[in-house]
Amino acid sequence: MLMLMALPGVGEVRAEILEVNQHTAQHIQFKRIAPSEYQFEPASLRIQVDDSASFLLMPFKQIKTVSAVRYAWKLESGELRLNDAAHEADRDGDDAVFKLGLLIEGDPGFGNPLAPKWLKQANAALTYPSDRMIYIVANARHPAGQSWTSPYNKKVQMTAAQNRPLDDGWIEASHVFDSPASIVGLWLMADGDNTDSRFSVRVKNIELE
Repeated sequence: MLMLMALPGVGEVRAEILEVNQHTAQHIQFKRIAPSEYQFEPASLRIQVDDSASFLLMPFKQIKTVSAVRYAWKLESGELRLNDAAHEADRDGDDAVFKLGLLIEGDPGFGNPLAPKWLKQANAALTYPSDRMIYIVANARHPAGQSWTSPYNKKVQMTAAQNRPLDDGWIEASHVFDSPASIVGLWLMADGDNTDSRFSVRVKNIELE
C-alpha cells in the first residue's frame, strides 16, 4: 500500500491522507504496447519496465488546490536509455524512470468517438473533467525546474523535478508551482517503450501541498 500524503494548503482545514492501491488507482494500458508492471507493496510502489508503457490513474473525489509536489524514488536495477535534453523532448526519447502527472481541471469538450480506448477509460474514471496535465519528471535530462511540451500532446507540460539525495539510495523529487493549480487526479507512470529501456523503480511518499 502506497500512502499519498496531501498536506494542508491554502484554504484547507486539515491534512488528508490518501491510499494509492489497486482499489483507488486504475491500471490503464495502451493498444499494441506492452504494459509496465505495477506492484503495490506495504511502503512503496514498485514498477517494472521492460520496453513497456502504461499508467495508473487515480481520480480525486474532490478537486485539490496544489502549490507544490514531492515524492521519493529509487532506481533498483537497469537503466533508462536516454541521452540529453534534446532526446528527452523528442518522440524517440519520451520515457522516464517515473513521472507524476497532475491532471488539471478543465473543459471536457465534446466526445470524440474516434478517441483511443485508453483515453475513453481515463475520461470515464475521472470524477471531474480535465483537459491538461503537468508531469513532474524524476531524473530528467533537462535542468531542474525547466519545462517542455510533450512531443505527443501540446496540452501536456513536462517539468524537470528538483532532486535531493536521501538515505539508502532514495532521491526526493520536488517542484513548486508559480501559482496554485486545481487538480482532479493523478497519473503515475514509468515507461521505456520509446528508448527500448528495461529497469525497476520504486516510488513512495507522494505529497501534495
